[in-house]
Amino acid sequence: MALSPVSKKVGSAATGPLAIILSPIMPKWDDGKFCAPLVEQLTAKGYQTHIYDSLSLATDTSLDDTAAAWNQFLQQQHTHIQLAIGHAYGGALVHSLLSGALATCPMVIGISAPTHSNAILRIGLKNILTQLSQYGETAAIAALAYWIQAKNNPTSTLTKSLAIPSSINQENGTPHV
Repeated sequence: MALSPVSKKVGSAATGPLAIILSPIMPKWDDGKFCAPLVEQLTAKGYQTHIYDSLSLATDTSLDDTAAAWNQFLQQQHTHIQLAIGHAYGGALVHSLLSGALATCPMVIGISAPTHSNAILRIGLKNILTQLSQYGETAAIAALAYWIQAKNNPTSTLTKSLAIPSSINQENGTPHV
């Protein structure tokens, strides 16, 4: 039986680098709209992007079984993935695939799905997308590393230009009034 996940392909650059995006769990597949701003950035950078419904290869409730199905599919369909992105459950799948189908993928991004978006999170996500748009994938990954590092990390070598603006309360992410 051939594996056939629910998906959408974006970008016409058949020779461009390949990116895959695995979705969060959604009540109904939205044809990839959940990641439209990111896909716009990737398309502008010349990526051919395949957006997948993460649950479309699930046979039961086991993450390991679903990851095994994705591993098989990706090894058969995509041998040169340059960027793998997973949202929430899709991020757990991407992590599970790092020793298999994504073992040679040079760039991986896992995006969580918090239930509360505060000002620091919004600023961080905007900064990461700005870095991707203006300076490319390496800068975006560096920005991501900055925003997820432990608070007050003295070993950070990233520039202070990515610092949280002083107008934001560092404790709870709300703007100072």
